[in-house]
Amino acid sequence: MVFYPRPICPHCWSDDLAYTPAAGRGTIISFSVVHRPNDPAFNDEVPIVLAEIELEEGVLMLARVIGCDAAAVMSGLRVELPPRDVAVRYPLPVFQPMRND
Repeated sequence: MVFYPRPICPHCWSDDLAYTPAAGRGTIISFSVVHRPNDPAFNDEVPIVLAEIELEEGVLMLARVIGCDAAAVMSGLRVELPPRDVAVRYPLPVFQPMRND
């Protein structure tokens, strides 16, 4: 499996790639809590939790964690994609703690 989407495989250089749907669930591997954003546009949103998430399919990605207190975030926390109407507010991928884990 190759993640992020790209035109050729970084391992064998093949261009014979296909999209594989992901379940939208994973586990936080590592995270950082941002208290002072680089851009003033985010001042009203701090603290912001940025996390390295391992999807159930085995790939790693960076995403924002929403829907919980920043102090409740920890490595090993199971996360899932939020409903589309919530996620659309954010320009980058977001996850929330799993509701039924």
